[in-house]
Amino acid sequence: MLVLSTDGLVEVPGTGLLDPVDALAARPAGAGDLEAEGLADVLADDVRRGAHRGDDVAAPVLRAR
Repeated sequence: MLVLSTDGLVEVPGTGLLDPVDALAARPAGAGDLEAEGLADVLADDVRRGAHRGDDVAAPVLRAR
């Protein structure tokens, strides 16, 4: 699986960059057998729940079969 993202998906004001990047890297493993579109939906939901997000977000997801 390949997940690309803009910085808006991982930047959290007042925190370092590594923790959110590590959390993003772990997200596909925690998503089980979701298809690429399902994982993209999960990531979008994560962003919607984060009140601190004010930046643009793009996260194309590709899963090889």
